[in-house]
Amino acid sequence: HCRKLSSVKNFYKYLFDKKIIVSNIFSNIEFPKSFKSIPKVLEKNEILKILEKSHENKSFKGLRLTLMVELLYATGVRVSEMVSLKLGDINEDLSQIIINTKGNKERVIPIIKSVRRQLNNYLNELKINFKKKNRSIFIFPSNSKQGHITRNRFFQLLQNLAISVGIEKDRVSPHVLRHSFATHLLEKGVDL
Repeated sequence: HCRKLSSVKNFYKYLFDKKIIVSNIFSNIEFPKSFKSIPKVLEKNEILKILEKSHENKSFKGLRLTLMVELLYATGVRVSEMVSLKLGDINEDLSQIIINTKGNKERVIPIIKSVRRQLNNYLNELKINFKKKNRSIFIFPSNSKQGHITRNRFFQLLQNLAISVGIEKDRVSPHVLRHSFATHLLEKGVDL
């Protein structure tokens, strides 16, 4: 509603500025303020449940999902950045991710030890599962048009994981994981 009202108000302002109308009936009308909803957050124990459940699946796809959930929660990267990570975006000792942002700026993100171990296991499996002829530049390759797992597919897998541990699927999204990461850091007193 606010968007429609704003359009009408701006149209009347335009008419008044161009002297097509002599008075602007909208000039003194106040619109209701729109309140942005605060992003939802998962409790630490809920994230732990999701991670523990993901660890049960020892297949290659299970390893992949565990790593993606851990990366997203432990680094706070955007989901679009995470799914499109290339092998060259991670330094040799697996301690950092280098993300090229808009305007060719680099963001360096540290990887904690537990996630480093997970990443190392996954990369070894990746070499085995994707032989030389299928070798991809992406860390999370798939048959999608982009060549890597899509945001939507990750979203589906994450929601299925949440449902399996009794968390309502609409409470879980990649953005919620990212926001939880920031909130839990703030609770520890870390300056974002």
